[in-house]
Amino acid sequence: MIKQAKTYSTFPIFIVGNPRSGTTLFAVLMDRHSDICVPPETHFYDQFLPKYREETHNRTNEQLVKSAFEIDRIKDLGLVYEEVLQHYELHGSRPDDLLISLLTCYAKKRNKKILGEKTPRHIRHVDEIMTAFPHAKIICVMRDGRDSVRSILKAPWGMANKPRRLEDLCVAWSHNAKNCLNFHQKYPNNFTILYYERLLRKPEEEMKRLCDFVNISYEERMLDQNIQSDAVPNWELDWKGKAQRTLDTSRIEAWRKSKNIAQIWTMNIMMGKMLTKHGYRDTNLTNCPMHIKLKLFLIKTYYNSFYYSLTKLLSKIVRSTEFSIMTKK
Repeated sequence: MIKQAKTYSTFPIFIVGNPRSGTTLFAVLMDRHSDICVPPETHFYDQFLPKYREETHNRTNEQLVKSAFEIDRIKDLGLVYEEVLQHYELHGSRPDDLLISLLTCYAKKRNKKILGEKTPRHIRHVDEIMTAFPHAKIICVMRDGRDSVRSILKAPWGMANKPRRLEDLCVAWSHNAKNCLNFHQKYPNNFTILYYERLLRKPEEEMKRLCDFVNISYEERMLDQNIQSDAVPNWELDWKGKAQRTLDTSRIEAWRKSKNIAQIWTMNIMMGKMLTKHGYRDTNLTNCPMHIKLKLFLIKTYYNSFYYSLTKLLSKIVRSTEFSIMTKK
């Protein structure tokens, strides 16, 4: 038998942001706290709900929980179906309640009581999260877009050879960076920004600030690399293993070491506006020939006027449809 859910937090700490921006590092630091439990990424809002949303309002509890256990990311949690079902049946039938059940059962397994959830792409679902959990705390990790994009391209899943991949990633980062500022303004008491570079330069100061934000006491063990964390599953260690090690300030502005000047010009023109708004420097096109500037300008105009606007419109339509279905009783 599992403990009553009231012994656990029901207002999770959500960690969101752009991929390869330091969300895993921060999740590991938070997970080292004696009370906070941050599991591997669940992708609850961007993988599970989209797949089953149209049926969640008329499925039985057993069917819904079984559906969750079919998702590879949720399998990473190593949970017991009967325990999750029991907890879920105690807390209604909203899809969001199932997330609480998953996180609570995982926290119980690790003898912790404060629920955490880290999925970078949940930056796209902040409004849904805040509607479901009005008292939740959301921390968005921001990193210089040039480092974030270059890191994605180097990842095994980065699809670096895909046509226009660089431009697509720049547009995605800019969109997430804009959302970050908008949500910070919209939910000032629930949403805050953690800049990756500040975390590396002043880790204790930043961790104390964020502990105050989520109303917990800071623990020195959060910065102790000898404290084991389970926030990264084994199959991701090849490209996320560094998050378990000593904080490395050499990763700040790593893009400056790149010899691919054409790539830097492209990133600067595609992300320059949002980079500047977030306080990142040197976003100009130094020594860039005029004909290349013109080419980059035309590419940016295309994305802003057609591709980006269309994607944004479709995204709004999808989110609106998802939200209306999700809130049905």
